[in-house]
Amino acid sequence: GITSGLNLGPSLINRAFGARTPLSVVVNAGVVLLTICFLLPVLAWLPRAVLSGVIMVIAIQHIDATTLPLLRRLLSGHFSDRRAMAIDLGVSLAVTLLAVFVDIVTAVLVGVFAAMMLFLLRISGSVVRASYTCAVVRSRQRRDPHDDALLQEHGGRIHVLKLEGAIFFGSGERLFESVGAIVDQGGRCVIVDLCHVSDIDHTGARLMLEIFTTLQAQGIPLLFSHLQHRASGRQMLGDVGLLAQMGTERIFQDTDRALEWAEDYLLADVRGVPAPDLALQRQPLFEGFDAAQATQVRAALVARHYAAGSVVFRQGDDAAELFVITGGSASVQVPSGADGSTRLASFGPGTCFGEVALFDRKPRSATVVADSALDCLVLDERAFAALKVDAPAVAIQLLVNLGVQLATNLRNSNRMVMELGR
Repeated sequence: GITSGLNLGPSLINRAFGARTPLSVVVNAGVVLLTICFLLPVLAWLPRAVLSGVIMVIAIQHIDATTLPLLRRLLSGHFSDRRAMAIDLGVSLAVTLLAVFVDIVTAVLVGVFAAMMLFLLRISGSVVRASYTCAVVRSRQRRDPHDDALLQEHGGRIHVLKLEGAIFFGSGERLFESVGAIVDQGGRCVIVDLCHVSDIDHTGARLMLEIFTTLQAQGIPLLFSHLQHRASGRQMLGDVGLLAQMGTERIFQDTDRALEWAEDYLLADVRGVPAPDLALQRQPLFEGFDAAQATQVRAALVARHYAAGSVVFRQGDDAAELFVITGGSASVQVPSGADGSTRLASFGPGTCFGEVALFDRKPRSATVVADSALDCLVLDERAFAALKVDAPAVAIQLLVNLGVQLATNLRNSNRMVMELGR
């Protein structure tokens, strides 16, 4: 046969012997023409054993050397996915038999069709890469103990679905089943994380619209995160009318912001009454103090106010103060990209930040910005040093509370990392 024709054998042999340019096709065709026109009488003198030997050598060169070790591993059981490997080897065997007993063109067409069918079957599996609830992974918004307890009790009603791959007719049904299971479990909010989604076609967008309609009928909000990174998917969801019905307030740049919205929504639903205004000694940092000790601590604190958007301190500043929020909220930010920033955490009333300054006194590792009008009680290094001299028991208890708070934050972070790493 002629190289680069329908018969793949000559192409493989041609390349195996060093051919890399289109000129090799011309040379091969010229040799075939020359042989047919002038050399057939000469070829008639070649022994059949020689021709058979040439055919056997070429056949052996066509064998994929990696197939036999895979076959041995499959038979020995030392393979993580024996079923998938058995199917792949079965297709290879079928194509080989067709090439030998029928023809190479039919074998190639059957092989391509089988590969397409296997690909569709594999990607039509579940698109849910991982799922978790707010009881395990919380937003970076730090809340007072009352709200923390409520989220610990009811956080399992907020569900996050991390999707991956393509959302289309073949994979959509599994996603719909996953959402249905969440509703059956008493879910009150569903967050769909699209960070690892490669594509959303029209059928996938229609499915998302159906999911939204089903949840809306039961009073369950649907939120999207990382949608802005998927321009084609966003366009498709907009074309079916889903984004217009949802509104921009339920589309978030990351899952953390979506979780914060869902937590606020859940707290408003289960709280019933406003969160209590915590007295100083009831805040986590000042637990264990009696009235006299609380008075000593309060005397060491200085009240400060920051306007919305103002910087409380910047990354690299000298660290010598601890901040306890009594009103408003603030966010910890670090530089991200050319001009952006990433939120590491946000703090609301009843929480504190900057406490590490009382331990290592190293420069600030991040910038803190007031999200809204912010009221704080500040304990600086000199006031804490005076407490250690005048009221050592109070200073020791304060350090113990700081240690407990840091340990709690570390445990929560470890739990979140373990869950998100699955």
